[in-house]
Amino acid sequence: MIMRKKQFLQISFVIVVTLITSTSLTNTSAEILGEKETSSALSYITPSWYWLSTSVISELSDDSSFSQKVEVDDNNNIHIIWNDDHDDYGGSGIDRDVFYVRWDAEDNTWSNIETVSTDGTGGSDNSDLAVEGDGTVHVTWRDNSDILSSGIDYDVLYKRRNTVGVWTSVELVSTGSTGNVKDMAIVVDSDGNPIISWADSTDVGDAGGADYDIFFNKLLRATDTWTGMTIVSEGSTLQSQDCDIEVDSK
Repeated sequence: MIMRKKQFLQISFVIVVTLITSTSLTNTSAEILGEKETSSALSYITPSWYWLSTSVISELSDDSSFSQKVEVDDNNNIHIIWNDDHDDYGGSGIDRDVFYVRWDAEDNTWSNIETVSTDGTGGSDNSDLAVEGDGTVHVTWRDNSDILSSGIDYDVLYKRRNTVGVWTSVELVSTGSTGNVKDMAIVVDSDGNPIISWADSTDVGDAGGADYDIFFNKLLRATDTWTGMTIVSEGSTLQSQDCDIEVDSK
């Protein structure tokens, strides 16, 4: 499905930086009952924070930019993805695609825009983002192209960007799906394994029925294998959607 456009970049991103300025130990004087006493006191730490100037992230686009997601790694680098209707940027073609950019906290510069969804010719949207502490980026989205023999229904796809900026090949997450998917969410566990949840209209194993149900799949990076689609809302007979996912610490 080809998604069409309006004006580009109606979305701008504002980066917030907090600066802490502390004063050193200072001598303060006080008049107490007519006597002048000198005491040593630590002046309180005054936080000083401010908004940076607005940065236009998708300035190369001449169409609509939307559904942005942002994460920060342990080195305070900022990672942003969004969906965009811009024509043929970075091999994206004329369909809707998923784009990525990174703010380098050390150099205070934005990276070049990168196209994530380079493999499809249909619409790519509903994207979500998770970032590990070392800056490894995990992205999921849906696409209605026949990628990896998935058919022309909307399916869940996944890619990963390592710390030197190299993307993995696209992977099909909704391997057992024959219906349309939506509402993707992604999280990464303490071992760096991505876990993706979504809503799906497929009746997998006669467990879900014809309504939308919630599924998840997990990639075991040690063996590079997916555990397989697992239904979460098995007891539901009505629509299940708008899911989200989190993982606790080890």
